[in-house]
Amino acid sequence: MNKYLKIPLAGFAISFLGSLPPGTLNITAFEIAASQNQNQAIIFTVGAVLIEMLVIWMLLKPSGRIKVSDRFLFYLFPVTIIFLLYLAISNFVSLATSVGFQAEERSFLNLKSVFFLGVLLSALNPLQIPFWIGWTKALRVKNIFWDGPMSYVLYIGAIGLGTFLALALFILGGQQIIESYSVYGHIITLLLGATYFGFACYLTYLFFKKYFKLKIR
Repeated sequence: MNKYLKIPLAGFAISFLGSLPPGTLNITAFEIAASQNQNQAIIFTVGAVLIEMLVIWMLLKPSGRIKVSDRFLFYLFPVTIIFLLYLAISNFVSLATSVGFQAEERSFLNLKSVFFLGVLLSALNPLQIPFWIGWTKALRVKNIFWDGPMSYVLYIGAIGLGTFLALALFILGGQQIIESYSVYGHIITLLLGATYFGFACYLTYLFFKKYFKLKIR
């Protein structure tokens, strides 16, 4: 197989399959498509994908490669946890106080821009850094990926496409129930809040395990 074909195929497969398990990005894209419209969900996805591509580019660029230190992740974890807990609480509060749940009543931190929400959720993801460092290192070992402008473009572009298409599947799912959102809105909001809360708890566990040597007996 041509070496210039292996890079995008590997990047696409990793990002597409890695974005399929339910998480904060795909569940949020699903909710936005269901409560607002497909276009807003796509705008959210574009914001998330652009940040992911930017992070990977900074990880790859030899002249400005990110040195992921324990200190950086030590501060990023708590910020992300607080942000996710805030989103979870916002969803639970809106669920408890809403009567005749309407899409226009939904808000995330009072953010009017779904693009900015996508940027925040993607940027405040401490797991994507070690994830892509690990996979890129593995591809280098297998001689699938190498440093160079063309390989960077193919790799990053394929990753962005893979993530976008994976989230598009959730957008299509949300679009299917948009007419029934008044019926299923409370369930979706509960699911979204539970996703944020569950991911915040998982990051809290990882944080204490990594920095405070947490041991589960």
